[in-house]
Order: sequence, then C-alpha cells, then structure tokens
Amino acid sequence: MSRTLTLQEAATELRKSKRWFQDWLSKHPTDAYGKPFYSKLGRTKVFRETDIARILDATMSVTPCHSRSSRHAP
Repeated sequence: MSRTLTLQEAATELRKSKRWFQDWLSKHPTDAYGKPFYSKLGRTKVFRETDIARILDATMSVTPCHSRSSRHAP
C-alpha cells in the first residue's frame, strides 16, 4: 500500500505553499489524459506518491515564456 498525503503534506513535498498548490490544482485539475491529480475522500483531497510524480511531470511540460520584454541595449 502506498503512502497517502494531505493537501498540506503534498505541498510541502513539492516545496510549495498550500495556497500555491491549491491555485495550481484549480487551473490544472487533470493530467494530459484526463486523470485527476488526486483522489477525493469526502471533501478531502488525498495524494499518492505517484500523483506527486505526475504533478512534477505536468509542471515540467509547461511551455516557457518567450517574452521579449527585456531587450538588449544597443
């Protein structure tokens, strides 16, 4: 049986704040295949270690910003 984590514990595991993690989950509730990043037990979200790995994979696939707002000086 794998270890389960609460929202706060999962955020700590990711080295992010609980608030940042809640915001990220509201914007990205599922992975690329439509599978949720967590399981719900009543109103409580719980995370497996495999869910944390999938979240890390999802954050790595985000396209970097290609802004040219900082131009080189002439």
